Parts: sequence; C-alpha cells; structure tokens
Amino acid sequence: MSLQSVKNDVLRVFSQNGKVGVIIIVLELVLVLCYNYVPIVNIAMNAMASLKMKMSIIYSMISTGLFMGVVPWLVDIFQGHIRPALRVRTGIFMFLCYAFVGLQTDIFYGLQSAWFGDEGVLSVVEKMLIDQLIWTPLYMSHFNYWANFIYNTGVTLPKCSTQIIKKYFQHDWLVGLIGGYIIWVPSCCVIYAMEPALQLIMMNLVGVLFVVVMATITRANGLEESRTFESMDQFELP
Repeated sequence: MSLQSVKNDVLRVFSQNGKVGVIIIVLELVLVLCYNYVPIVNIAMNAMASLKMKMSIIYSMISTGLFMGVVPWLVDIFQGHIRPALRVRTGIFMFLCYAFVGLQTDIFYGLQSAWFGDEGVLSVVEKMLIDQLIWTPLYMSHFNYWANFIYNTGVTLPKCSTQIIKKYFQHDWLVGLIGGYIIWVPSCCVIYAMEPALQLIMMNLVGVLFVVVMATITRANGLEESRTFESMDQFELP
C-alpha cells in the first residue's frame, strides 16, 4: 500500500466528511443555542440529563447501544445490506458492543472531569486533546473498526490474514482515524463545552454519524474477508 494511495484516500475522506462535518457542527451549535434559549428544548435535555444522573452507567449503556449500535443496524436493514436470517444476531451484537462503548465513555468522561475540571476554555481544549490524540488513536479507533468488521462479516470472528492486518495498519485504520478528525475534533469541543450530564447525550448524536461512516469504511474489507468463511452468503453485496 503506497503512501500516495493513503494520502489520496485521506484527502477523499476529508472531502466527503468535510461537508457532513460542517452540517453536524452547525446542528450541534443550533442545539446548544436551543438549549440555552428555547425553553422546551432546555426542559427536554434537562429531563434526559436528570435521567442520566439517576440511572448513571445504565443510562449510558442503553442510550449508546441504541444510538451508536441499533441506529446504524436499522440503516443497513433499510438499505438491504443485511439478510433477514442475520438481522437478530447482528442487531444484538451491535447493541451489546456499543452498550460497552457507553460504559467506557461514561467512565472516561468522568475521569476527564476529575483531571481537568468542567469550566473554562482550557479545560475543553485539554479534554479534546486527550480524547483525540491518546484515547482515540490508541484504543477507540481500533475498537470501532474491528467491531464493525465483525458486524460486516455476519458476527463471525475474523480469521485475519497477514494481508488483512497489513492493510488495516497501513491504510484502513489511518484513513478512518485521520478522516474522522474533521468531524470529531470540533465535535469534541462542543461536547466538552456542555454540562457533564449532557456530554454523553451530545456524543451519542454525533456517534450515530461516526458509526455509520465506520461501517461504510470497513464494509468492503470485511466482505472481502468473509468470502473465506462458511457464512459467506450472509450479506448482500452492495
């Protein structure tokens, strides 16, 4: 995999994500303004925040499982990417997988608040940098990629060849990580500027888009590998 190929794909993803990223940031800012100036939105979001405070990690797991797991699964069903025989299995997998993400995120956000506090621009910047330069490249980006890889092969554990692993580190992971920054760097700033109880709610809204993008990036690689599995007929090729 040549450096030029990676560069071209990163630029392509940046171009694709750039327009979407602008829309997402605009919607996030509109939501923040509505939260501060539209009473009904303020009441609704505070109600969700109160529920989050009462249910704690349970709320984080359920909401993240639904937003980041079930919604992309429903999109795939609507687009005809999942055969009927696999719908239940893949749906359960995605919900459980991203419920676990909700658990991790709740703990991570709590640690960030303890380390950097919850007020001031510096606090927001520090949290964003830790999130995007340490947490994401060292762990979360890998988790998201392989969760979607397994999902795209019909919830079959990957028999990863040397070629697949090499392609992952030299191309797919880098393209997904760098291309995702155009969405997640500004989004993280908005998320961390919110009150602690509202941060996970905002993250879930952005996460819907991110997981759908990850599913698209990994689909071609996952379906290619799935040809070596006994379950090779489980998904419709696009």
